[in-house]
Amino acid sequence: MNDTKKYRDLDLRVLLMEHVARTYSGKEYFAALEARYAASDRRADVLVVSDYSHAFEIKSDVDRLDRLPGQLIDYRRTFDYLTVVTTQRHARKVKTMLGKKDGLIVICDHEIIEMKEPKRNKGIKKRNLAFMCSKPVLASALNVAHGSVSVDLIRGLAEKELPLAVLRQVVFSELKRKFKKKYDEFLEEACI
Repeated sequence: MNDTKKYRDLDLRVLLMEHVARTYSGKEYFAALEARYAASDRRADVLVVSDYSHAFEIKSDVDRLDRLPGQLIDYRRTFDYLTVVTTQRHARKVKTMLGKKDGLIVICDHEIIEMKEPKRNKGIKKRNLAFMCSKPVLASALNVAHGSVSVDLIRGLAEKELPLAVLRQVVFSELKRKFKKKYDEFLEEACI
């Protein structure tokens, strides 16, 4: 591993998307870029959804790592799997920030090197999932009218009333509605 190229976010994103397409080939899935999650209005750089959710946080050579610890906490509370994708420049420091179940991919010489495979996260919080859904979608899942009710009240009701498995499916359905068609078009145009 002796890479002198300086990787930007877009470089890593393209290599990761190619890796995702190869890894999930033949499976029912879709990917989303910049999907909002958590109460702090964070965005997952790349989110893959199949029977589970797998979030990828990208840290390029030009990125700073000061926000990563907080991002990792929110990722763990929201998604089934988490992998940080970075370069040799940040690999050692990122590795010290990872939890036991977090994955790590290092990109070097345009190759994807899986340094640490992610394990299933069991600490998902319903509150974080509720923040990924729109008010009408949550109201529909709760079977309540939403016209004059605040989105915060609807999210609170969803957190309290909906079982985690049901809320996950509501989130996955909304993500599919928002992102699957765009992802399929991307795959077709990219000839992946």
